[in-house]
Amino acid sequence: MQNTASLPVDQYEVLLRRLPPNLDLDALARETQAIERGRKIGSGRTLLRLALARGPGGLSLSQTAAWASMLGLADMSDPAVKYRLDKAVGFLDAVMHCQLAAQAPGAAVRWAGRSLQNADGSCFRERGSKTTSWRLHAVYDLGSGGFSHLELTDKHGAEAINRGTPIPGEIRLGDRNFARAANLHRFRQQSANQADFIVRVGWSAFSLTRPDGTDFDLMPISPHCPSTWRHTK
Repeated sequence: MQNTASLPVDQYEVLLRRLPPNLDLDALARETQAIERGRKIGSGRTLLRLALARGPGGLSLSQTAAWASMLGLADMSDPAVKYRLDKAVGFLDAVMHCQLAAQAPGAAVRWAGRSLQNADGSCFRERGSKTTSWRLHAVYDLGSGGFSHLELTDKHGAEAINRGTPIPGEIRLGDRNFARAANLHRFRQQSANQADFIVRVGWSAFSLTRPDGTDFDLMPISPHCPSTWRHTK
């Protein structure tokens, strides 16, 4: 039996009360052009409820259309539901960012001028799929204790250290999947060289050079590395 995220009216009202008090869903839906004429879906509240039923609620397009009709929300065809939700991407993204901003704690625990942020990603599969369907990319501020960036892509959205705008003084942490030279350069450029990174690097991921362009040999400054590593090319 399907379990939707927003069927009972009282549960949805509880969810709405958990949103930031200054979040105007109707105004946001129009600002993001998710709602323009309001023929079928006339409010941001209804649009959000429709998206919850289709997304986390797990309903198909046909089930979502039937569900909306039964509750008296809107009489829509399957293609109409898809069209409406496709237009709502910017609206849903804005709702998420408003929630993140509202949940940000007070003063961060950090040393002067610096903040530690951890980047990582998670893979999700649609029901019945044997491969990745979606990737959730996240940047977590270790000092303030909250997410500073969340981004959902399809399976082609690779992990990258520069997902999420860097801030001056930031040190972004990542595992070896983030050790891509082009992305690391872009991260530094996006921050005007005011942010740094720490990533695990595979032995042959890329070449290291000094600012003057000469090769940088890591082994002479790593006295605790096994001697066999010192001669590996």
